[in-house]
Amino acid sequence: VPYLLAGNDTSILRKTLIQEQKLAVSVHVAYDPLTLGPGVFKVRILPKEGVTLQQIEEAYDALIDKVKTMGFESEQLNSAKNVLKSQLIFRLDGFIRMSFELIDLVMKNKDEQYFNNYEAALDSLDKSQVENAFKTILD
Repeated sequence: VPYLLAGNDTSILRKTLIQEQKLAVSVHVAYDPLTLGPGVFKVRILPKEGVTLQQIEEAYDALIDKVKTMGFESEQLNSAKNVLKSQLIFRLDGFIRMSFELIDLVMKNKDEQYFNNYEAALDSLDKSQVENAFKTILD
């Protein structure tokens, strides 16, 4: 869901708030799906000069409501999947990075099979599953 919202220039929030409506200069969404216990879903939007917090909040709320009711485009899901796959490659590039990732997995009661199954798990996600997750997280 974070990558659908702000993973790249074609993501929902970046495309709408930065490119189309020109209300923001940056958008960042963060969520760690492997968090033990309750997780935190963070959205950070940096408005353009002269844009009020109220304008950003209204535009964000309207966009989230639209996506909840109408869904999103398949191309956006494919783009988000590609971003996640490429990030995995960089996360595992080199011994030191891989070590930190494996330590993180061990601390979260996972093993190296998480990485081995990651791409297949992403590929198996369909639009309806992601839309349901989107609604669950953002309700």
